Amino acid sequence: MIDNMAKKIAVKMVRSKIVESEDEECYVYGLELLLSKIVVLSAIGIIAIIIKLIIPSIAFTFLYLLLRQYTGGFHCKTAERCISLSIAIYISFAIISKIGLKYLGLIMLVMSFISYIVLLAFSPLADANKEIDDYEKKKYRNISIIIGSLMLVLTVLLFVINYHSLFISVSFSLIADAILLIIAIMKERREKTCF
Repeated sequence: MIDNMAKKIAVKMVRSKIVESEDEECYVYGLELLLSKIVVLSAIGIIAIIIKLIIPSIAFTFLYLLLRQYTGGFHCKTAERCISLSIAIYISFAIISKIGLKYLGLIMLVMSFISYIVLLAFSPLADANKEIDDYEKKKYRNISIIIGSLMLVLTVLLFVINYHSLFISVSFSLIADAILLIIAIMKERREKTCF
């Protein structure tokens, strides 16, 4: 659906001579990304308003996307799968934010430290759908370590001052990112053993 819409828009842009025909494929890809982001952010916004989780949702989404941009990890092969995965991650965050379990904060804090170690060990991790060169790898690694370190410090601070809603936002951003790094590693190893 998203890919068809992106193709139609790109074809119209070529016909209108807004872009060159040899650039059409690049525009299709860019439009797929743009349309996917619009759908995901709209869904997150609607859900956040309905469940009254606006500020924590903004914090989670911003931090998650910021960190993910530099750490890499698992990427879906289609826009529809990417949308589904992104919304599933957000719904998981929303459920955890609404749960009032007694030891949830401590569990999330421990998982944040583990996630930070995963980030240090494997970031950035290129995926077959999103390759990076050596220069980008070094640059992204430094940036991801800085962002991850700041997020870990913020997680600890928010835990100490017992600011539950933002603590979950920052902590879950680290955890979700680490999970996608681990999935990419497992996928890569599985593909190597299959050949």
